Amino acid sequence: MRKITKTIASVAVSVMVAVSMTPALPAMVTYAAETGETTEKTSPIAQDIFDKLVAEGSTYSEGNKDLAKYGKFHFKAVLNGNRITVSFVPDSEDYNKYKQDCFYDYDEESGCIVCNATEDDTNTLWIFSYYIVDAVADHLGMDSEVLRAYLTAVEATQEKDDVLTSEYYNYSAPDEHGIRTISLYAKSEYDKNIVSKVIEEAYFTPETLETLEVSALTSENTSQYCNLGKYHLYVDGNKNDVTITLSEYNGISEQGIESLKNIINAFQPEGYEDFIANYKGTPSELADSSEAWKVVVPDADLIPEAFKQLNEGTNFVQVTFATPYFWDGEEVSLKAGETQYLFLNNGQVSKWESSNKKVATISDNGTVTGLKKGTATITATLDNGEKLSIKVNVTTNPTIKVNGKKFSKTKTYTVKKGKSLTVKINGKAADVKNAYSSSNKKVAKVTSKKTATTVKIKGVKKGKATVTVKVNGVSFKIKVKVK
Repeated sequence: MRKITKTIASVAVSVMVAVSMTPALPAMVTYAAETGETTEKTSPIAQDIFDKLVAEGSTYSEGNKDLAKYGKFHFKAVLNGNRITVSFVPDSEDYNKYKQDCFYDYDEESGCIVCNATEDDTNTLWIFSYYIVDAVADHLGMDSEVLRAYLTAVEATQEKDDVLTSEYYNYSAPDEHGIRTISLYAKSEYDKNIVSKVIEEAYFTPETLETLEVSALTSENTSQYCNLGKYHLYVDGNKNDVTITLSEYNGISEQGIESLKNIINAFQPEGYEDFIANYKGTPSELADSSEAWKVVVPDADLIPEAFKQLNEGTNFVQVTFATPYFWDGEEVSLKAGETQYLFLNNGQVSKWESSNKKVATISDNGTVTGLKKGTATITATLDNGEKLSIKVNVTTNPTIKVNGKKFSKTKTYTVKKGKSLTVKINGKAADVKNAYSSSNKKVAKVTSKKTATTVKIKGVKKGKATVTVKVNGVSFKIKVKVK
């Protein structure tokens, strides 16, 4: 079973991979290597599948319209004999390396649409698992959602994941060249009892989710989509702020509710344990909530774009988890004098505190300021009394230059009487005043304001003095000689 996808394209893709079998697969028709031409007569079934594929309003046609919005690629479908070729064609030479032709042959003897693909030939599998499947469903007069559900359900109800066998769909083991053969029955409508039985047995069990390599959410945002049987799943967000949408064809069932719990238990958003223990929803009354989560039957505007193509018979349930968290994660780093606003999601802060005000301060509006090298913990107390903390690393101390050169604490700086040394400060916090002192103000003293970043030390009369300039609590003792 394929890993759940991390991104979702404008046209959703059904996940189909395979499981245990050794089918007798139909032979492929031979085509000329260069031209792809054949003298084989087109069968009525191949012609009708092709017509359904390219018809106005088909998923193939709508997919092409979506691609047209970006102006980089388009699909091109051609029927030649009993072969349907779907090409992924770049609109400019810049993208020629992505060009790919996918071949689907209708075999009259077996009644199957057949394609060959290598394990990494994702475009072939992608088009086969969506556009061709829908065209076959339209040809047979079947609900395309039911056919897609059947194909993905086969995978979930078999034990292996390297080959697949079913009444109407085969996915072979690779041959000596690494080629797999995929075969989809297309001659007559499927037995509804067989299809229904396979679909009903497939849902999101803990084992299925483990095979899909679903893991606990982190602080990083993610979007994940999967189709399994009559279920579609879309997850969007992070461990503190996530929306999980599950759809089920023909109504949310007890099995659907169990799937939802298994899904949430696998993704483990903050508050998931409370959900598992206390969610009391039923197929007839899905809505429920607590402080950490909320379950609704979503309105149309809340349904993810990935689900917009699903049939009218599809029902939805949506769970949101929203717990307070810092947008920046568990820690931030600042240089001396830098500030950063600590944005807190899903909560109102009534009080801010710093564990070390000599290193970093925090304002009433949540702006943290780095003062000098070190660490501090900033704690936000929420209106409900809950407390959240974030670590602040201040990586530098403020620095100074005297007369344009790096300050040296061992050097004595000479200035004429009545003239001034210029001290440039780097890393001063805007809301922290400097402090000045002199060992002998009759010899040398600071004449600048305490808010200055350029400080003047004036030579008053001949002699020596040590002038201290304190920035963000860091002291610089400047030895001065007045001539």
